Parts: sequence; C-alpha cells; structure tokens
Amino acid sequence: MNKHGEVTMPRSGRTASNGVQMSNLPKHASKKGKNHAVISNTAPPKMEAPAFMPREEVTSIALLSSGIDSPVAIYSLSQCVDSFVFVHADNRPFTDDREIKNTIRIAKKLDEIIDAEVKIYLVSHGKMLTHLIDLIPKRYTCVLCKRMMLRYADLIGQKENADALIMGDSLGQVASQTLQNIRTIDQVVKIPVLRPLIGFDKEEIISIAKKIGTFNLSILPSDECTAVPKKPATKARLSTIKEIEEDISYRSILKEIVGSAESIKAKDFNSFIDL
Repeated sequence: MNKHGEVTMPRSGRTASNGVQMSNLPKHASKKGKNHAVISNTAPPKMEAPAFMPREEVTSIALLSSGIDSPVAIYSLSQCVDSFVFVHADNRPFTDDREIKNTIRIAKKLDEIIDAEVKIYLVSHGKMLTHLIDLIPKRYTCVLCKRMMLRYADLIGQKENADALIMGDSLGQVASQTLQNIRTIDQVVKIPVLRPLIGFDKEEIISIAKKIGTFNLSILPSDECTAVPKKPATKARLSTIKEIEEDISYRSILKEIVGSAESIKAKDFNSFIDL
C-alpha cells in the first residue's frame, strides 16, 4: 500500500533500461528567464520540430498528486509542453490538509525546474467520494475514483484548450493501473492521455525524482486516503462500471465541483503554502 492508501501490485524483478538520462543535460536559459545550471534543477531543452513541421504551442492538463510518480511524469514531458495546467484532486475528508500543501510545494518545485507556464486547479474530489462511497461496491472505488478525476481534467482541459492529459501511471504498480483498469478508466475522455512512465518500475521513477528534486517533497508526511478498499478490483469491466454509474447521480455534483475548482497561479504558490 502506498502513502495515498492505494494497494500496490507485485512487480517482477526485471531491470528496465528506459530511464531518462539527466546527468549531462546542458545549461540553458528558459523562456521564463531562469538559468538552469544545477543537475537536480535542470529543465530539459525544448524539442525542435522537423523543418517541414512547424512546432505548435502545446498546453497540457496533468493530474498532480503529492506522490512520487506524477511530478516525474510531468517533468519527463516538459520539453514538449509550453503550458501546464495541473489538476489536483483534494480528497479531504479522506485525507488531511498536509496533502494539499505538499502538492502545492511540488507544483512550486516543478515551476522552478521546467521551462513552461504553470498553474494548478484544486478540485474538491472529497465531495464526490463522500457521495459515491455508500452507493457503489467497495471494490470498484479506485476505478470509479480515477474515472471522476479524468472527467475533472477533461472539463478543465476544455476550458483551458488543452491538447493532452498527462498521468503518472506505471503499469501494474497499483490496483487502478492494471491494463484492464486503465482501459476502463480512459473511456471517459476523448483527449489524448499520455503516460510517460508506463514502462518504468518504481526504482527508476524514484531515481529520477531524486535527480530533479521532487522526491523529498513527495515523501513528506500526510494521511493515507481512507476511501481505498482492502481488496480493490484489478480487472474492472467497462460494462460493469457503466451500469454502476447509471445508478448513481454524479453529473450535477461533477459540474458543481469543476465549477467551484480553485485556480492558483504559480506566483501565488508561496502564499497558499504559508496559510
């Protein structure tokens, strides 16, 4: 079980070789006026488009938690993105206030090390979980929870004219990240979903997190999510999940939650952390 209470899945003892090489990244000035000289705080240079294909401005929604994976996923694609809109699912009362502040600290760190504009939406996901928790079979909580998160991101993405959605999933790492569950979860959005860490194991992700300086922020103490069931479904069928969702009235709550989401610009991160 990880720090957010989600049940972790056993991994094989394979040694993967697809980690990002960061030790030789060049010093360069970013479009935000930052000079990235320290390896642990170095933004990858922006990718150049082929001469026959002019590079377009890219805006991406990214699900950001206070955990280890999502900051690494965001960083790994930052060379392809000009503007990030982070979406954080505030799970209170199923977690505590520390989880929110830890996430803002990570967002602030990412703003310092990536060459892209940054802001974050705080979405009152705990309100949705409170509504769902007594209406659904407990074993499907994680899948339904993730589908709601993608719905938030999709609606905010439409507002922000986003081109893609970034997630920190790693195949089989936790119950909601099995191949079957990923397929079931993704059906709620039409926007492309990017999972740059899908083939990474946990040690590879931790290694990158340490290099970019987000690891120590991701392991700050906070309460685990108490909504996570003891035996979550790992092979949720889409037809089953759709039947469950047909029996629960979530659309008005979804609209209310997204409509009241708090948007925080990077320049205001410090004041929020100090509250």
